[in-house]
Amino acid sequence: MVAAYPPLMVMALASVGFFLLRAPSITLSINGLKVTGTSISFSAGSVSVSPAPQSIGEYTRNTQVTLTATPALGYDWKSWAGTENDTSNPTIVTMSRDKQITVNFEPRFSLIVNNQLVIGSFVSFNEGSVSINPPPGGDGKYSSGTVVTLTARSDSGYDWTGWLGTNRDTSNPATVTMSDSNKNITVTFESRFSLMVSNQLVIGSVVNFTEGSVSVNPALGDDDKYAYGAKVSLTASPTPGYGWKNWVGTGSDASNPATVMINSDKHVTVTFELRFLLTINNQAVTGPGVSFTGGSVSINPAPGTDGRYTKDAAATLTASPAEGYRFDHWSGDASGNDTSVTITMNANKSVTATFIKVYTLTTSVDPTEGGSISPSSGTYDVGTSVILTAIPASGYRFDHWSGDASGNDTSVTITMNANKSVTAIFIKSAP
Repeated sequence: MVAAYPPLMVMALASVGFFLLRAPSITLSINGLKVTGTSISFSAGSVSVSPAPQSIGEYTRNTQVTLTATPALGYDWKSWAGTENDTSNPTIVTMSRDKQITVNFEPRFSLIVNNQLVIGSFVSFNEGSVSINPPPGGDGKYSSGTVVTLTARSDSGYDWTGWLGTNRDTSNPATVTMSDSNKNITVTFESRFSLMVSNQLVIGSVVNFTEGSVSVNPALGDDDKYAYGAKVSLTASPTPGYGWKNWVGTGSDASNPATVMINSDKHVTVTFELRFLLTINNQAVTGPGVSFTGGSVSINPAPGTDGRYTKDAAATLTASPAEGYRFDHWSGDASGNDTSVTITMNANKSVTATFIKVYTLTTSVDPTEGGSISPSSGTYDVGTSVILTAIPASGYRFDHWSGDASGNDTSVTITMNANKSVTAIFIKSAP
């Protein structure tokens, strides 16, 4: 049996039944904007929505909506807030109520090295190159927070000297963290320079010549070049018979060793000169004088520390006889009998100074008024034969010789092989 209800009650129950069966509608907002279609856009990117809401922008409760973020050029999708999985893209949101979703985009940054936009793993310059790890993405940009390693490689003739704008500008490789903004990095290379000594390219620590050698400190790098600002010490070592004269092109051309500052390719000249030996009486001159049995010779100026003279130097030789000798003459590469002579050192020179032994002859008469001897006392070279003649005074007659002579001839010959003393004896004549 069917119950009977009044007409108004039936209408009321129908109305209530309609209200209870109709599902409630809810909305989806992303970054504060209500979703009304299949996508929603922002300056940094867009989000596609599937399924789209009903025409009035509402979803039926418990609808599962897929959200896919697409970043704009120069941006990366970073994360969601309020979805089923905020760290995945696409993600899902279940419409159990009104949903307020946040999508986060972040800028992507460019890397520029020496005004070159990095678009790959390598940039090159006239002086060298820089390798980049990792390279940027296909858009030529990096995600925020990416740490990029930069490695500089210099070409021949250049040195890497530093960075500007990296995490550590004095190290190579260096790193740069791509955050906050585009990164503009500067890499600095500097030229490396060669050194030439007397037209010889320096490629080691010693340069050799016929006249001598030059040691170089420090030695060059593996590329046979020096870095800008290097201070190089040059030491000239002449071979026997030569002397170092000077440099041309150093910071101190008159000193040895000398220093050259490398700030460009450097061409330095070293000059060696012939130096000559002086020998006196077979003795090599090494100082201001030489001595012998018969005397000595002083030399002005003395030779250098190597015992030699520069070409065309003038040396004055002065002979000084020892006691019991006299200077006689010069021979060899000097001549004359003056005690001083000047020679020009344009070759090795050999000089002989001749000294002669001398002896003293002393003569006397007895009595003193009895006469005289001719010649009288004097000095004579060794071996000289001296003829002495006794000359009686008036009223006297010569009687005989005594001392180093004998006999009663008025004339006698004395050989000077020692100091000699001779007396002529006179006797008063009878009236």
